[in-house]
Amino acid sequence: MTTASASAGTSSPASSPETGGLDPAAALATIRTQRQAVVVRSDLILIAWGLAWVVGYVSLALGAGQAVLGGCLMAAVIVTAVVVTLGARGIRGTTSRTGSVYGATWLAAMGLVTVLLGRAGTVLSDIGTEQAHELLRLLSSGIPCLVVGTIYMASAMLWEETALAWTGAWILAVTALATIVGTPAAWWVMAVLGGGGLLAVGLVQLAMRKAVR
Repeated sequence: MTTASASAGTSSPASSPETGGLDPAAALATIRTQRQAVVVRSDLILIAWGLAWVVGYVSLALGAGQAVLGGCLMAAVIVTAVVVTLGARGIRGTTSRTGSVYGATWLAAMGLVTVLLGRAGTVLSDIGTEQAHELLRLLSSGIPCLVVGTIYMASAMLWEETALAWTGAWILAVTALATIVGTPAAWWVMAVLGGGGLLAVGLVQLAMRKAVR
């Protein structure tokens, strides 16, 4: 009798005492509670990417090399991974694994971008024409932004952050516009509309966060 009582007292909230199995509604509630416990500071992520774009693309517009932009983007990737990892810290199970995979996705995707652009740079530099150099510059800007915009839109579903969906769509739209415009005007489009837009949304979210405290 005592053993049965103790067992009942420690049953999982996701199980049903009547059926002895899993209660789907309780399981979904548990998952939702864990997800809500994850505090993903999207404002910090947006500010990091906004600064990376402003500094990186203004540097390009002023004649600096692609290395400055690459360094800025990699710094923003690291900030994103750290923010998401810290947000999921202390949460166990599926939500914790999701946060870890999310952070790893950023690093893996941008790592592949680096490899692809490195190879493209070698091939296009060997061609040596002005059109080839123009294409390389646009690819060096467009491919990373394609990755960032796509992951942001996926993040909106994952973390239930509507602002990330709009931000991802904005990144993709601005990148498309910059690609159509071409260099060197494209760098100012990316810096002002892209970086400026990210910074504006991030700062607004930061102000709203402080206001509710």
